[in-house]
Amino acid sequence: MAKRKQPPQPAPEPAPARDPIAAALSRAVDAAGQARAQRCDLSFQQFFAAFPPAPNYLFGRHTAALAGILQAATEAVERGGTFRAVISMPPRHGKSDQAARRFPPWHLLRNPDQEVILATYSADLSEYMSRDARRCFAEAAPKYGLRLSDDMNQVGAWTIHGHRGGMYAMGLGGTITGKGAHVLVIDDYCKNREEAESEPIRAKIWDSFRSDLMTRLAPAHAVIIVATRWHEDDLAARIFTEMERDANFPRFQRINFPAQAADGSFLFPERFPAAW
Repeated sequence: MAKRKQPPQPAPEPAPARDPIAAALSRAVDAAGQARAQRCDLSFQQFFAAFPPAPNYLFGRHTAALAGILQAATEAVERGGTFRAVISMPPRHGKSDQAARRFPPWHLLRNPDQEVILATYSADLSEYMSRDARRCFAEAAPKYGLRLSDDMNQVGAWTIHGHRGGMYAMGLGGTITGKGAHVLVIDDYCKNREEAESEPIRAKIWDSFRSDLMTRLAPAHAVIIVATRWHEDDLAARIFTEMERDANFPRFQRINFPAQAADGSFLFPERFPAAW
């Protein structure tokens, strides 16, 4: 029997051309998802323990408390919110180790497209701390597919290859033109009691804070001020006074770590025992 001739089949319709904008958006979303999957998954306390500033580093109860505060700051920024705190602590209790030398690299490992500004009483001190933060970032970054940029890799200004983020160090009163901050860390805004007693220096610090640093903040941001307080009219005091005077002034938490508690116990007996 002869085979019946099949009627011609219509050619399949060509697939509609994909919108190039939608395709680019899809790739960006996929890349962002991969970046989130790769970002540092350690808590800040875990990160600080994994990358201590020195061998045989001594940890105290305040170390964990401060780590929790700093982690809350990053999480607030990641949610698109704000976090502001003035943290007072005695000298030599490790506040700079956490807030200035380890918190910025940890935040940038989680958020490589964000910017961190570190400000202290001098550019030299800021760059010294930034150098250690950069070294820590470089050591930890390969695990998360990150590395330092080749073209912007100075102790006072370093960025992340393929990303917009980085860290910038400055002295209070210096210029930070063209830089922004998702995280602003101000550490030891006053050098010593002699400078604390100087009203012109206190005024200069206040002016740098209000007129320069606070104008650099991103809409979602954290401001962390850590210091040993030397004077009743220092930066912290002026912030609290301005909060009472002006309802529109940014709200800051006031967090104190006294050297000795009301019950007589000391904050850091691991390093400074009662006999000392």
